[in-house]
Order: sequence, then structure tokens, then C-alpha cells
Amino acid sequence: MSNTQNTEYIRKVEKPFYKKNGFIILAAIVAFGAIGSLIDKNKSTKNANHLNATELVQNEKYNSNSDDILSLKTKLENNIKSLEGDQDFSKTELTIATDFQLVVSLYKAYAISINEGKASNDKEVVKLSQKLEKIVIKSQQKNYPKIRLAYYQILRNKLWENDVYVDIAGANSNIIKFTGSYFATNMNIKETQEALSEMLGLLRFKQTQYRWYKGQDDFTYYNMDVYKDSDIAE
Repeated sequence: MSNTQNTEYIRKVEKPFYKKNGFIILAAIVAFGAIGSLIDKNKSTKNANHLNATELVQNEKYNSNSDDILSLKTKLENNIKSLEGDQDFSKTELTIATDFQLVVSLYKAYAISINEGKASNDKEVVKLSQKLEKIVIKSQQKNYPKIRLAYYQILRNKLWENDVYVDIAGANSNIIKFTGSYFATNMNIKETQEALSEMLGLLRFKQTQYRWYKGQDDFTYYNMDVYKDSDIAE
């Protein structure tokens, strides 16, 4: 599946050009939407350790003769153990874009373990991979809505001072709404969507909406082709 936005969207808003604080607003959006632009190495290392950094490199090749490298069976057992405590990843420090990327990377690492296990000829390994899959699905369904909510809250606080209001909707917090005069022009809507689409896709938001004033019936929205929270994806 692809995380790119749907290029077809409803009713482009035809309103007068609005440019007040436009550069500042777009800069704020880009800053928190572009993953690579916000890497704080010290903070990222701290969070990686908090999320168990050894699980973020599950695609390593294993040497059965080395005591320092876990076997596939042990890796699966450790993955299961790490999630059986019903972890709530939204309680980790989520303040910059890289923090959210780390959580997503962790689930991708679990997916790699699951797929490796399913391809094994060892019945016990296959059984462990199936058990891990069930636990990961349950964890994703619990955590992705909370992580999206955390992302929305940070984005809302960052954009509020620039008169852009952010709301979240949907049973699983998977629709995000932007309201402000900045979105009176199609160009500003397009640039905002492009700046945020990668991060929104990683967090599995399924739709973004843009209004230039509250209560507007005629608004622009993008449907995003993303995985469901229950999907296991590398």
C-alpha cells in the first residue's frame, strides 16, 4: 500500500488570496511534518532506549555461533514478552517528529520478526510468530489512535498562535482537520498537504480536511491510502 495522498479531492475553495503570516505558518507545518528536519540525536537516542532499541533492528542477520546475537526463536519470545505488559506507547516522550517515527519503526520491526517466523520450517517458531502477530495487532489497535491524538495535540499547540486551528475526528482519531484563513487558497492547501503527507501516512490518518473558517460547509479534503491499524506492515 502507498502512503501518498489521493490526488482527487472535493470542491476547491475559491476565496480571495490570503497571505498574512503565510511563510511562518508553512514553516511551522513543514517543521513538524518533515521527519528528517527535526532529528535531535541525543533525544532520539534517549527515546530509542526507552522503546527498547534492540527491537528497532530486527532485520539483522543472525549468526547461530555467536552468543551475542539472538536466534529467531529467542527474538520472537523477547518480542512477545515486551508486548505482553500491554505497553502504552503514547506515554513515551512524543514531542518531535522523530519520536513518532521511532514508534512506527518499532511496529515495523515486529512485522519483520513475524514474517521471518512464518517463513520458518520450525513449527515452534511458526507458532510463536502467530502469537506475536495477534499481540501486535491488539497493540496497534490500542496505540495508533493514542499516538495520532498526541500528534494532533502537538500540532494544534504549534499552529494555534498563527491562527490555524486543528481538530481531530473519527472513531479511531484518524481524521485531522485544519481551519484558518491561510487555507482560503488552493496553493496553501496543497503545500500543507504535501508537507504533512508523509507523517500523516506513517501515523495512518485516513483523511485530512481544510477549511478557511469554522462552520464552512464547502471544504477541501484528501483521502489517504494508508494501512488500517490492524494491518501488520514492514
